[in-house]
Amino acid sequence: MVRETDLKPADFIYPLFVIEGEKKTEPINSMPGVSRFSLDLLVEEVKQAYDLGVPAVALFAAIDDSLKDEVATESH
Repeated sequence: MVRETDLKPADFIYPLFVIEGEKKTEPINSMPGVSRFSLDLLVEEVKQAYDLGVPAVALFAAIDDSLKDEVATESH
């Protein structure tokens, strides 16, 4: 049996990476073509994705190394 997979934009979740500040983008060297966005620019990125039919995003915060600890205090 052979069955084709039919994926649409509505089937995807867009992973987005957030940094502090305003009007900032920062490339992620380990992921070519992917950047971190400040919140103001992130909103625009989400709007564009939604307009293209992507219904959901997954947000990942970039925490400064100086704020990290063993119990992820900054994440609470």
